[in-house]
Amino acid sequence: VAGGLAEIAIGSDTGGSIRAPASFCGLIGLRTTHGRISLEGAMPLAPSLDTFGWFARDMATYEKVGTVLLDDDRQRHDLARALGLDALDRLVLGPQQADEYRAMVRTVASVLGAPRTVAPLSHSTDDLYWCFRKLQGYEAWQNHGAWISQGDRMLGPGVKERFEHGATIDLATARRETERRVSFRIELADLLGEDGVLVLPTAPGAAPLKSASFDELQTYRERALRLLCLSGLSGFPQITLPLGKTDGAPFGLSLLGPENSDRQLLTLAARILLAHQGSA
Repeated sequence: VAGGLAEIAIGSDTGGSIRAPASFCGLIGLRTTHGRISLEGAMPLAPSLDTFGWFARDMATYEKVGTVLLDDDRQRHDLARALGLDALDRLVLGPQQADEYRAMVRTVASVLGAPRTVAPLSHSTDDLYWCFRKLQGYEAWQNHGAWISQGDRMLGPGVKERFEHGATIDLATARRETERRVSFRIELADLLGEDGVLVLPTAPGAAPLKSASFDELQTYRERALRLLCLSGLSGFPQITLPLGKTDGAPFGLSLLGPENSDRQLLTLAARILLAHQGSA
């Protein structure tokens, strides 16, 4: 899609596989409300986290797909309150990324007003990251552990280790982390209400360089997951918009809305992209 070879592409998002590539490629990408679009026929990874999404270069095309795939929102309120969390804004990589992110936020502010910084959540970004990692790992091993254990499946670096980590997580741990997840979901729902939208960086910056070492890629991935896990744990929709660039490469901003506000997010995203185009 980024190369102009297709108008749209579909995919799944468990930990960020719609939002991060969209940010890296200068595309629009929505992680839909969990369960809103059926994944029947798709291979599961972690079913309580797996969702459907799609990519497009422009909002007109993106909304046409949404009209086909999404029924009317059960959440009918316009998204009118922009919110921000300092702990998330600080996850960008450095001063250059921070400056570009602030510029993207100003575009959002031209439509919604400046995001109101809210008090820190009761769960830290580290706590939520590990909650996500443990639940994803546990579910992934339940789905694929037996097959993986039957022989050498030639899994790539990082993938093999993540499945092995999932094998160490027991049911008691999964239940504890599920309780944490439910607590977070309730807190985020209360924060957003019916008309709030959380503004955050989609990823820490542009895509990492292909020359980066395995350890550097892992460090980037873990930092990115601290941003990407909120939508997964809550099940709430998140859209990334191609509003910025850093190091000469695309860098996206995200909007996370209340449960089942998917079409409202598309409407708001169209207004923000129009404002962005007008200021370019």
